[in-house]
Amino acid sequence: MGKPQGGSDKALSHASDRAGEPVRVWCDGCFDLMHFGHANALRQAHSFGDKVVVGVLSDAAIAANKRPPVMTEEERYAMVRACKWVEDVVEDCPFLTSNDVLDEYGCTLYVHGDDVSLDANGLDACREVKASGRYREYPRTKGVSTTNIIQRLLAASAPPTPPSSQASETSLGSDGGSGCSELATSPYTGTVSFANTKMLRHFTDDREPTKDEIVGYFPGSFDVFNIGHVKALAAARQQCDYLIVGLYSDETVSQLHGANRPIMSMSERLLAVAGCRYVDNVAFAVGPIVCADVIEYFGVHKVFHGKHLSRTGGVSTVELDMHRLSCQGYYGESSRSGLLCVCGCVSLPATMLQTLRLRYPSDHTSRHASFVSYMPITCLDERMYHCAIDTT
Repeated sequence: MGKPQGGSDKALSHASDRAGEPVRVWCDGCFDLMHFGHANALRQAHSFGDKVVVGVLSDAAIAANKRPPVMTEEERYAMVRACKWVEDVVEDCPFLTSNDVLDEYGCTLYVHGDDVSLDANGLDACREVKASGRYREYPRTKGVSTTNIIQRLLAASAPPTPPSSQASETSLGSDGGSGCSELATSPYTGTVSFANTKMLRHFTDDREPTKDEIVGYFPGSFDVFNIGHVKALAAARQQCDYLIVGLYSDETVSQLHGANRPIMSMSERLLAVAGCRYVDNVAFAVGPIVCADVIEYFGVHKVFHGKHLSRTGGVSTVELDMHRLSCQGYYGESSRSGLLCVCGCVSLPATMLQTLRLRYPSDHTSRHASFVSYMPITCLDERMYHCAIDTT
């Protein structure tokens, strides 16, 4: 990623020194199906100041100006709060940002992506803030969007297609240029990702656990990173001082959940998880078995398992229960050594596929699927998130 454009970090630093207070910057948006592109936007916004205040639009405001959101406003508020670069969230923010809004929340600058945002009259929605000199912008993250994820979910509802013999996307490396080699495309997701070590470095820090800290390890797919994942990670983080996520490879996810999974490639899932404030480190392209070597290498004290729940609050029949997991050896070493804990987590893609199929009864893979008839829906039920750690 290039350096964010549109402002001087040096000038902001001087302004902060003169005022004796940290520079607060304002961002706003829908943040529907929040993905690593959203997280990268908030990361870049943070480079313009010291604290990022995020205004999140309500369901009603989005439906009145765009297509209705997939996720509820409460879910979107919680997802934004879980981003490691966010200081505060303003719920139900105004659709258009003015200098009065910035002043109300003590923000010096308004930071926005480099795409053009227009109001109902076709005029620049940021014109007032731009005229006052308080506007800055950053480059949008290419290759991912909420609409693109919806299209992937719809495409995944088509009959399964076995993965090709093509190598799985198991590294963050790519030439990052204009060419899209075959190996840059995941055979499991069909998508091209240009995530790279430079971007990953922006998403991580160098903190290591101390010898006195409790280290947790939470393996999983974390496909289409969502509020269920966030609540499970938050619950796990309350039980340890340093949380490591073990991220399954695309091949492993496909083997565990079917040929049309994952929806998001491993590098996309990696960045989404790495942007969560409850996660300290991510081990990627891991297998489903938590063996003694993993526990020893990372110094793990607790291994967390996400118990997938049904819409009625019961354990889903398609998910392995703890006894079967232990018998099959997935958590054998951690189970035998008493390290295994359970916390709630929901399998969002399957739930969303069921809902989206009702909204799009035909032509699931159409790039131009109409959103006009798409009504606000609640894909998830709060009863799904039984996130208390259960060690009994």
